[in-house]
Amino acid sequence: MRLFSRLRQPCTQPDARAALDRILKDEVRHKEFGWTTLEWLLSTPRGPEAKALVERTLPPACARLRQNYAYEALGQTAPPTPEHAAWGLMPPCDYAAALEETLRKDYAPLFADFDIDVERAWKP
Repeated sequence: MRLFSRLRQPCTQPDARAALDRILKDEVRHKEFGWTTLEWLLSTPRGPEAKALVERTLPPACARLRQNYAYEALGQTAPPTPEHAAWGLMPPCDYAAALEETLRKDYAPLFADFDIDVERAWKP
């Protein structure tokens, strides 16, 4: 949600803003569904297998996120252009920063509740 909130903030194009509004509204339910599902899976008799599957698939999933969100641009700076901001877009380095913040502030604590170390999976 951090990413879409950042994209929405400067967005002024009506269609793009409407899409971002809908994504933000839906994301609350999607997030809750995902974490509730994981909690349930881990509580079943096959919970240890589910946890092992999550731990095995997290590193490649994290690698895809780093690739998709321009993680190589983390730490760089580039001002957003007004045209891009109006459409809800940002420079690659800002996408990477939003992803990093989401990992540290959202994913890591939530996975830690299930004794899953997403920080380890995050490292390339």
